[in-house]
Amino acid sequence: MGNRNIWVVPASGGPARQVTRTTAWSFGPQWSPDGRMLAFTEGSPEDVWVVPASGGAPRRLTDDPAKDHSPSWSPDGREVAFLSSRGGVLDVWVAPAAGGPPRRLTRGADTGSRPHWSPDGRWILFESSRSGRNQLWRVPAAGGEATPVTPPGSFSRVFSPNGRTVVYARKEGARVRLLESPSGGGRERLLAELEERPGAFGGLTATDGRFLYFTWSQTFSDLWVMDIVGQ
Repeated sequence: MGNRNIWVVPASGGPARQVTRTTAWSFGPQWSPDGRMLAFTEGSPEDVWVVPASGGAPRRLTDDPAKDHSPSWSPDGREVAFLSSRGGVLDVWVAPAAGGPPRRLTRGADTGSRPHWSPDGRWILFESSRSGRNQLWRVPAAGGEATPVTPPGSFSRVFSPNGRTVVYARKEGARVRLLESPSGGGRERLLAELEERPGAFGGLTATDGRFLYFTWSQTFSDLWVMDIVGQ
């Protein structure tokens, strides 16, 4: 089995082009806002790297014995948020895209979700169960205290195309409710209740502002009849 590297392919179709050529695995690429750079995770322990999307020498953005991964570009492309276990649990850190020392934004977030920037670049959103139940939080990108955005028990979130609202799920008994609220926090709005259906909610995948896409898994049973033949 070979190494895992990053390739790009024209959206309209065509031959794939290899971007990274490393002995370690490269994964989780994220396009910069101007489409000229890619941020990705590589190595063991993991670090965040950047590379020109057109190809070239990758540049290491983080260098620490802890795991650094899940990069996310700021809207202006000047910074990259990422997750790091330098403090013992996964917290949100930010590094200059041009290179330089990273700064820590959260303490004890214990998050496993990729950080998400607000459209104006002022906030970074992340999931955390620090309150005892999972919910979406936000922290000022310049530094400060983290505050919750969604109620406890919310999970599987997706953002609207403009980033101004977030859609998420919450389970209440046998029901799964799909709700929407402003990404800066505020009153939630019920979109749908998934109940009295066979199967299980698999998770939200995307929204284009008009439709909400999610997966639903079902297990079917069939009834068969066969002849019993005596010996």
